[in-house]
Amino acid sequence: MAGADGPSDKTKENDNSNFVQKFLGIVTGIFIPVLPALIASGMVRALLTILNAAGLVDTASGVYTIVTFAADSVFYFLPMIHAYSSSKVFGMSTGLAMMLAGVLLHPTFTGIVSAGTALDIFGIPVRLASYNATVIPIILIVWVGSYVEKFATKILPDFIKYVLRPLIVMVVMIPLSLCLLGPVGAWLGD
Repeated sequence: MAGADGPSDKTKENDNSNFVQKFLGIVTGIFIPVLPALIASGMVRALLTILNAAGLVDTASGVYTIVTFAADSVFYFLPMIHAYSSSKVFGMSTGLAMMLAGVLLHPTFTGIVSAGTALDIFGIPVRLASYNATVIPIILIVWVGSYVEKFATKILPDFIKYVLRPLIVMVVMIPLSLCLLGPVGAWLGD
């Protein structure tokens, strides 16, 4: 029960424990679905190392090359996998969340980043960062994107909602992702 000076210590403690529980629920909801892919990658790499050490697979062989990039693919496409799991946690359309991850991983964008070519959108400079194998940028992007999508759902009439909602989400989120959220997430990850 709250006293004259404000909430009791027990109420504050419950608020803190609710926040911690909610935060842990978000973290586990995002990361648990990714674990099987990470485990598979590690186990395939371990098997490949054992086969190579036993002389059964040569590092110059096609088998070694294919199995290596197959095992590494989970890390390259980690933003895509996390877009999927984050969309489930934050209540965003899975397809839109994965499309936003695709923007970060698109070969044209990664080529521009590799070349170091300056890029802007609506006159706002895009921070050239490699987002493959990152986690925080896409989680941040999907979290904010879920609010944009919910807002668009709320303001649009039903008869055009399914056509215009994805457009609104992309028009808002692509510049936000490349100019603000992605760089902030990359900075936090660094």
